[in-house]
Formats: sequence, C-alpha cells, structure tokens
Amino acid sequence: MVDVRLPDHLDERCIRHHGPDAERPTVVVHWMRAALRLDENPTFDVARTLAKSLGLPLVVYQAIDERYPHASYRHHRFLLEGAADVAHRAERLGVKHVLHVARNGHREPALLRLAESAAVVVTDLVDLEPWRTWTEAVARVRHVIEVDAHCVLPRPVFGRTADRPFRFKDATKREMKRRMGQPWPRLQVDLAQLPESWMPPFMPVDAAHELRTDGARGMLSECRIDPTVVPVQGMVGGASAGMARWKAYLDEGLSRYHRTRNNAALRQGVSGMSPWLHHGMVAATRLARDAAEHGTKGAEKFLDEMLVFREHAYHHAHDVDRPHAWDRLPDWARASWRRSALVHPARTAMELERGRSYDALW
Repeated sequence: MVDVRLPDHLDERCIRHHGPDAERPTVVVHWMRAALRLDENPTFDVARTLAKSLGLPLVVYQAIDERYPHASYRHHRFLLEGAADVAHRAERLGVKHVLHVARNGHREPALLRLAESAAVVVTDLVDLEPWRTWTEAVARVRHVIEVDAHCVLPRPVFGRTADRPFRFKDATKREMKRRMGQPWPRLQVDLAQLPESWMPPFMPVDAAHELRTDGARGMLSECRIDPTVVPVQGMVGGASAGMARWKAYLDEGLSRYHRTRNNAALRQGVSGMSPWLHHGMVAATRLARDAAEHGTKGAEKFLDEMLVFREHAYHHAHDVDRPHAWDRLPDWARASWRRSALVHPARTAMELERGRSYDALW
C-alpha cells in the first residue's frame, strides 16, 4: 500500500484495500463515482495529497454507467450535467478530468485500464452493489482507498447500525455536535502536470459540448437506459445548481422548515436538496455547517433529519450485509410499512410518470 501520512481529518474517512504495486506508476487516479464535486470533497483531497506526496499527476476519472438500478434518461442527464460542472471546476483548478460514458461501441473496461498505470486509485466509499463488486475488481489491479465523502460523522469512525433512529442519535449526538459546525480545511497544493501527449485509454466525452449540441439526446440514445423517464424541469445536475438551490432555501425557507416539512402539498416546504446530496454534488458537511449557523427552529429540525435519519441510513448500510434486503430492516420498520402502505387504483406506469394518477398527493 502507498505509504503516505494523511491529515487526521482525511485519514479517519479512509478504508484501504491492498492490491498489486505498480512497477512504474505515472498517475494517481481519483475515481469519482458518488461524490460528484471538487469543493469540500475528502476523496479529492486524499487524492491530491497522495499525488503531491508521490510527485505524480492526478487524473479525476468519472464514469456514467448503465448498470445502476433503474438507469434512465432522467438520471443520466442529471449525471451528465454534474459531470460538465465538475469538468469546469477541474479546469479552473488545473486538474485533469476525464469522463467515460458507457454506450454502443464504448463499453470497454476503461477504469481497469487506467488503474494499470496508477500508483493508487482513490474513490468514494459506497456500501451497496454493484459498487462493492466494482471496488473489489479494481483492487485486484491496484491499491484502492475508499473515502467517506457523504457523512458528517465518517462511517469508518462509527459505522454501526441501531435498531431505531433515536438510539443512533443518542450514540452519536456528542460527536455530531462537535463536528457539525467545523469548517472544512482548505487544501492548496501544486501538482505535477501530465505530459501534453497523455491520453486516457478510452475516448473521453465532453459533457458540456454534448449538452449544448442537442441536450445530449444523441449520445444518450446509444445508452442502455429507459428513455421514457424524462428530465424534471428545473432540476439541473451539478454542484453549482445544487448550491444555488441551497443558498436560496437558506434565505427563504429553512427558518420555516419545522412547520412546513410535513405538508406534501407545499413544494417549497422542504429544501429539495435530496438529488444533489444523493450524488454528492453538495457536501453534507457544508449543509450541516450552514444550518448550524442559521440557528432557527427550522434549522434545528433540518439538522435532526439530516444528522439522525439520513446518517443513520448510511451507517446502517455500512454495518450490515445485504443492506438493500427487506429482511435487513428492523421488525418495527417492516410492520410500520405494512400498516401505512397506500392502496391506489391500478394505473399504468405512463399515467404515473405523466402525473395522471388523479391523486393530489401523488
């Protein structure tokens, strides 16, 4: 394994998978797969720290794959918008970013080929399939370091499930209180540059160009995804769009969150940040810090939802085998689900997709 000492705030987020050493490594690879941002991103900071210490250039490799559950045009478009945003930020930082989109004629094992020339592959910690299997595959080629870039309290630090959220809250409240207001340390490093002749072992995609050309419809039509699930108007992927939405909610909605969150008819009753948080386009540490500074009852309730219910789910998935399985849920949760499940008249998938359920709540 690469022997580089990391700062404590980064090291505590890491899980190391030992793989073969590279005889003549030429790069450090940041495999961006779940935290799709560069600012306040511990995965990026670990990768930069290693690249600096090893005297190697850094390559940020991002892929949009077809093999995730329920792959669709909506999801792919959101990810592609996020990739364009990352590429723009990477250019400003002077870091090489390459994007691979799996599609007809381009389903080669791009990451495995890139990993062959790497000293180490640094990636986001994901506890679900198929990402676990992909991590194991890369670790057979090269050393891999997974970094928790999603949680305020890192999973490698706590990483235990609890029968109920309030028990998770009791077990973590001291650490959460200590961490939620902490600023994220800024990392400024000058990295070695790739030679002008360097090319990735695949044809990289210019996400911004594809989006400008035809909204990426042509390229995405070559992907094995569901084309009938179309993008949602006003939902644009990327850290820039996510942070703009968050800043607006901080100013206009967070103080009322404790009163509006349970009214599903109020579109502005909640932050709507879930898509950007899910894909790590915004940092949970940033949102928690902003909410803690806000100091209102609404912010207090927002932090309760974010630091208890959201983080409990991540730590639960980290702790148990087959976290996606029904039988891994606590008995009380399964019983509650059965009691509260709504029964709707039969509707076609297209009726539901087009909002024709004739149910106001849906």
